[in-house]
Amino acid sequence: MQLTRLASLRYTLIVAGADVIDRSRPPAWSKILALQAHLGSYDYVLFVDVDVLVMNGAVRIEDLVGPPRPPPAPPAGVAEAFAAAAAAASPAVPADLVISEDWNGLNTGVFVLRNSPWSHALLAEMWAQEQLVAPVQHAIPFEYEQRALHYLMNTAMWSTRSVRKRWVENGLPPWRPPAGSALGGSSAALWTHLRVLPQCALNAYLLYPLSKGTVFGQRDSSKYAPGDFAAHLAGHKASNKVVLFEYLLRHSTVGAHAPPPGAAGDASQRGQALRGGDGE
Repeated sequence: MQLTRLASLRYTLIVAGADVIDRSRPPAWSKILALQAHLGSYDYVLFVDVDVLVMNGAVRIEDLVGPPRPPPAPPAGVAEAFAAAAAAASPAVPADLVISEDWNGLNTGVFVLRNSPWSHALLAEMWAQEQLVAPVQHAIPFEYEQRALHYLMNTAMWSTRSVRKRWVENGLPPWRPPAGSALGGSSAALWTHLRVLPQCALNAYLLYPLSKGTVFGQRDSSKYAPGDFAAHLAGHKASNKVVLFEYLLRHSTVGAHAPPPGAAGDASQRGQALRGGDGE
C-alpha cells in the first residue's frame, strides 16, 4: 500500500492489487512492481506495509524528506562517500530514499521514495536479483525485497554475514552496479542518496513487553510512542496482530481527530533528541 502526497496537499491512496503481483515470487517482492507502476506519476511515494498504521495525522511527507543523511554507524566507505558527494553537490539535492534502521539495519516496512532516475534504477536493480528470491537460503539474512536492498547497499549486517558464511566462495559475489547505471559506482555511493532517519521518526515498532536480545540496545528509538508518525506491527502474528491493529486504529489521529496532548507535530523531534540532533 502506498500513500502519496500531491501538489494540492491532499493524499491519494493506492492499494496494490493483483494486477501488479508477480505470483512466481513471494508477494512482498511485488512492492517493487507497485512502486514502478506508480512512482512516475508523483514527486514522492510513501510506501507502508499492510501491518503498518499511520498514527500521527499532523506529520507531513514534507517533514520527512530532506537532504541525504548517513546512518549513525555507517558501513565501511560510506562516510568517505558522503564527504565526496557533499563536496561535489552544488546545489544540494534532496535524498532519493528516506528510510530508517532497526537493530538489523535498513527496514523496508515504511519508506519514502523520490521520483528520480536513481530511484527507478534502484527498483529495477533490486528486482533483477533473482538469485536472492529462493526462500531456502536460510544462511542469507532478511527476506524478499529487503534482502535485495541489503545486498545492493552492502549493509553492516550483510557484510558481516558475507565474510562469516563465505558467500563469495559459494557463488554470491559482492554487488557491482551495471555499466552506465544511474546508481553510481559502488554500494557506498548508493548510501549518499539515502536519508536515514531515527526509527521512531518513520517506522516505530510496537514492541513486545519484554523484548529480548539486541532490541534492548535500541529500545528507546525503536518503540512506538504517542506522537510518532507510524506504528509497525513487525513480528506480531495472527490474532495478536489483529487485536493490536484494532487498538492502534482507535488511537490514530489520522483524519478528523486532533493529535493527542503532547504529541509532536514533527515526529522527527523525538528522534533528534534520542540521536543527539539531526546531524545535518
